[in-house]
Amino acid sequence: MALEGRGRDATAACGDCERVMTEPLMDSSHLTYTLTLEQLCHEVIAERKRQDAKWGRDFLTRNDDRWLAILTEEVGEAAQAILKGDEANLLEEVMQCAAVCFAWLELRVPMADQEGEAPTG
Repeated sequence: MALEGRGRDATAACGDCERVMTEPLMDSSHLTYTLTLEQLCHEVIAERKRQDAKWGRDFLTRNDDRWLAILTEEVGEAAQAILKGDEANLLEEVMQCAAVCFAWLELRVPMADQEGEAPTG
């Protein structure tokens, strides 16, 4: 998932979105991020869908320890991008971290509801 220089409509990233984005999401020459919060959420959702396609949605076999290990691996890749000064890859890795957190929440929120606990926030 490289955001670099992409100018495309949001439906390519998120089939649930009817809004069209025609501006490039990132200017790679200056690494200027021009995402709105809504566009950023679409990018995280698109990354979630890519992860689902690659790894499947068998969340019940992944307990909190497994989710923490997955997230830690992604954070480690972000740290490597920082050490290498690789801004474009850092963006990709942070996006993957966000998507992993969303996936973990998808598991935890329904579990909290089943146990009668209300999510806080």
